[in-house]
Amino acid sequence: MERLLKSKYRIGDKINEDEQSVTYKGSTLGDGQPITIKIFKRDGLSSPLIKTLLRDFQPLTTLTHPNIPRYLDGDYGWQGLYFVREYVDGESVWDLMIYDRKLTEPQWLSVMTGVCEAVKVAHDQGILHGTLNPGDVFVTKEGQIKVTDFRLGMTLRGAN
Repeated sequence: MERLLKSKYRIGDKINEDEQSVTYKGSTLGDGQPITIKIFKRDGLSSPLIKTLLRDFQPLTTLTHPNIPRYLDGDYGWQGLYFVREYVDGESVWDLMIYDRKLTEPQWLSVMTGVCEAVKVAHDQGILHGTLNPGDVFVTKEGQIKVTDFRLGMTLRGAN
């Protein structure tokens, strides 16, 4: 049975699960664009927390940089609290390290430069990453660096 979200997104295979959320690969219904859908588990979610997370999600939708996937949608509905972003087709730096896929010095420099550029753009807009780790940094098949999983509620007070 096909699972839909907000009559706009098709929910596909589960790609990750932790204590707080389940993440799926999906696609848009209109053009089939690949997306990532993160649905938060209802345990531990209160109305004030949901309101805060939705408010804090909005600035992520304004981030535009080649090293940051586009954040497309966030809402609370019968499925729960969810967020949708561009799907990153690549491997995390964590996986590259775990499976001993050696990166050359120029490749590591590219990774670190991409991370720094993404974080700077976010900081300039008052957004902190929160817990940046190798699992949040992806290298696409084309060699593009993408920093994912910006944490909600992590903003610089008084930022532009």
